[in-house]
Amino acid sequence: MRNLYLLGLTAILASGCASGSGGSIFPEAGDADAAIANAEQQISMATGIGADSLAADAMASARQNLASARSMNTASTRDRSALAGRQAAADAIFAQERAKLVMAERMQAQAKASLDALPPNGGSR
Repeated sequence: MRNLYLLGLTAILASGCASGSGGSIFPEAGDADAAIANAEQQISMATGIGADSLAADAMASARQNLASARSMNTASTRDRSALAGRQAAADAIFAQERAKLVMAERMQAQAKASLDALPPNGGSR
């Protein structure tokens, strides 16, 4: 009986601690303006390295999420705006890395082609 009482007391305390941080079951998403500014910066960096052509799908997603973040940046939907801004930044970072991968693969192919063009065994000496 005492164990049942302690279990109930523990459950009540745990639920009180869990609900004491803002009243929502979801955590706050952060500052929407900062998320939008970060997304804009990441998209600009991705554009600078050629991600528009090398990772077009990811860049389109980043721009779409940025537009959503901007349109939701009102008092009632600031959390959603922040989440969309963070998603836009993540998409832009992915686009940057995808563009770097494509460039590295192209450089690797060029190096392999140059190596294959050499005569076997170092050619005639």
